[in-house]
Amino acid sequence: MSRASLVALAVVLLASSLCAVARADDLSAPKKRLAEAQSAVTKAKVAVTLAARKIQREFEATADWKKADAAAKEAQAHYAAAVRTARGALGESPAFKQALAERDRREAELNALKAAPERDEPAIAAASVALLNAVATTSRMEHDALAADPKVTEAKAAADAAAAPLADLRKAEVQRVENDPAFLAAREQLRQASTAFDQAAADLNRARQQQAAAQSQKDDADIEAKRHQMFDGAMRR
Repeated sequence: MSRASLVALAVVLLASSLCAVARADDLSAPKKRLAEAQSAVTKAKVAVTLAARKIQREFEATADWKKADAAAKEAQAHYAAAVRTARGALGESPAFKQALAERDRREAELNALKAAPERDEPAIAAASVALLNAVATTSRMEHDALAADPKVTEAKAAADAAAAPLADLRKAEVQRVENDPAFLAAREQLRQASTAFDQAAADLNRARQQQAAAQSQKDDADIEAKRHQMFDGAMRR
């Protein structure tokens, strides 16, 4: 056997060895570990949510919470009713009706320019600014009307006052959740599961890189083997 043939044989054997390594470096195991880690994270998230909801249900079943919640909802409903009444009165104002008509006219003008066969960008820009100004005018008129209505301002103050006790109870609820042993244990389990998931993802990425490197070496070896075979064939002629 010629020297070139021996070299070609060695290269072929090397390629076969690398191919076996690539097969051995299968991704099924790291993929399985990653899937298991993802499942553990999902279960841990559910456990954290359930632990928090359990405390929330217990907390919101107390008499203090029910009383504060009912008072806040009632005050908010009175405020919403006062706002509706004030807006209804504003809607009957000739000045506001004129402002709304101007807003609608500007909007129609802009839509027509955008739908034109040939777009006039400067005109569209100017129409956009005009529409924004018209919208700002109606918004300012509504804001001023609500601010000037004593029933609205009184209802708003009452709603804010009624919401304060409920906000304090919500803070207490959060503190209770964060100090609950079951919740803390579930959160720690989630932290550990997340860490394991990150490690499994890194392991899979590393395995993919190793497999790609092995495949690249195998491809190079195959090319080299074919080159030597061609060279040996030429020498025999």
